[in-house]
Amino acid sequence: MVTVGITILSMSVFGIIASKIMLDSARAEQRAHLTDLANDIFLNIPKIYSKDSLKQYLNKIKNELHREKITLVAIENNQIIYTSNNDFIKSLSTADLEIIDFSETDETRFISISGIRNLYLTKSIQEMGYRLLLLEPEISIDHPISTTLIKRLITSGIIIIWVAIWIALIFGSVIAKHLKEKNIALKHQAMHDTLTNLPNRTLLMDRLKQAQLNAHRQLSPFVLIILDLDSFKEINDTMGHHYGDELLIEVSKRLLESIRENDSLARLGGDEFAILLPNTDYKGAEICAHRVLSILEQPLEINETLIEVKASLGITLYPEHGDSTDMIMQHADVAMYQAKQIGGGSYSFYDPALDSNSVRRLKLMTNLRHAIENNLLNVHYQPMIDQQQNCTIAVEVLARWNDKELGFIPPDEFIPIAEQTGTIRLLTLWVLNQATLDASHWKTLGHNIKIAVNISTNCLQDASFPDKINQIISKNNILASDIELEITESALMSDLSRARQILDQLHELGFKISIDDFGTGFSSLAYLKQLPVDVLKIDRSFVEDMKNNKSDAAIVNTIIQLAHSLNCKVVAEGIEDAETYDLLKELNNDIAQGYLISRPIPANDLEQWLETSVWKPRQSVIEETKLSGT
Repeated sequence: MVTVGITILSMSVFGIIASKIMLDSARAEQRAHLTDLANDIFLNIPKIYSKDSLKQYLNKIKNELHREKITLVAIENNQIIYTSNNDFIKSLSTADLEIIDFSETDETRFISISGIRNLYLTKSIQEMGYRLLLLEPEISIDHPISTTLIKRLITSGIIIIWVAIWIALIFGSVIAKHLKEKNIALKHQAMHDTLTNLPNRTLLMDRLKQAQLNAHRQLSPFVLIILDLDSFKEINDTMGHHYGDELLIEVSKRLLESIRENDSLARLGGDEFAILLPNTDYKGAEICAHRVLSILEQPLEINETLIEVKASLGITLYPEHGDSTDMIMQHADVAMYQAKQIGGGSYSFYDPALDSNSVRRLKLMTNLRHAIENNLLNVHYQPMIDQQQNCTIAVEVLARWNDKELGFIPPDEFIPIAEQTGTIRLLTLWVLNQATLDASHWKTLGHNIKIAVNISTNCLQDASFPDKINQIISKNNILASDIELEITESALMSDLSRARQILDQLHELGFKISIDDFGTGFSSLAYLKQLPVDVLKIDRSFVEDMKNNKSDAAIVNTIIQLAHSLNCKVVAEGIEDAETYDLLKELNNDIAQGYLISRPIPANDLEQWLETSVWKPRQSVIEETKLSGT
């Protein structure tokens, strides 16, 4: 109906416009013709010496006229002495004659006679004192041509509307069908995992609520199993993401084979799946768990490569292990981690007695993201000293978290959780943003201090990571050369080819690359010549006891010599006494870091430390500016 209404409106507008164009065109043609006719009549008037000879000439002209509505009028002393149309002259009054402009011109003019708009042209015969008037009613909407065109437009409009209605009905049906299919596809997409086409977490939660309602009506329990693949990260990092995706697809197919028709299998994300077993008790859950573990024990062939896959299963029963869907989900997750602690490749029913640590872990997982998104974390800074000049040149950025509910959370507890849940990328970008904001503020105080930030393995697998941190430093007015990105050896060796691509991009942008905990990775030194490394950071385990342990001192010396031969700077961390500091200086170490110099401190405390410490920066930016006279 909307389409029909639009069509009718369009035709009405079209009709009005077309009529106006037609009338304008016809009137222009009428004016041109009347002008030509007047010129022909007026230019060919013979010498006239009497009223009769004038009438005789005008009658001749009248007989030659083919357009009956054209009227010739002769006037003498404001009195009509001749007309070619007696009917028309009856409506022409003396008042009308007074209005007529008898000045000669080639342009048509207009006069309204008895409410009808007329075109007219005039001519004066000076010898006899006569005036000639040529009139014709202007073409109106009632003109036969206009009437014919309008009728045709109406007929065409009716036909077009009729055709449009049918087209609208046909296309409306097609479009409605297409929209319906598209809505179904969008709904399916919103409720299903794009990789495996399994139900996603949203759809699973909906089915859990339905299972809970059915359990109340039928007084029957249901079971939820959370399944997480063991060592999937290592497989993914070693063989690549494509292999990882293929593995997840094959695993989902096998899991579908191991469940009943009325059971539900969902992918929660990553390598985590969920199985919902309605009308199932403890024994039925065990049978399903054994069947799942058994079918996964058979090696999978991915691109002609056999891969062994194991999984850890956490099992909860409703209502025994929780009276809400959220509680059932949470306790199944706890049970899954309990199964992983056993050694993987097994299942575990939820046990409240073993839940204290797992509940804390779940709270940490939930609270960490909230803390990052709401700026509830802090950053501390540990100064790094140039040993040749005995002054601060940089600080290492360290994240700190004091949770309102759980209290202080040490980094070695929340960093692994961030790694496992994928929150580490968000955390890294937050730390970078906060640190560059502080560094920008220090510049206003005259301290041009570089910052060193730890980068995780996950960040080196994210192709968009270089652009993201480049946007942060641009926003906070910090140069890439003022930032040192620290990567551990283990992070590099998990997927060296992908890490190299990301590191090359970062280095091209101007960031300095540092290998953290160097010497503990048990990896080939060949990668050093393949990567854009600027700094080697000796692991604290070699530094802490090097004054008493000759082997440690020898290793430190070797690393320093190796780094310098590769044009790399060396950072020794974990320095806690002056003797170790002096020994490193003798070995020509470049940069020192440790509790001897300073513990990690908040930004406000660092500002005071930079002003008062014996290791304060050698020359502030402000002082350099004053000395240079600029």
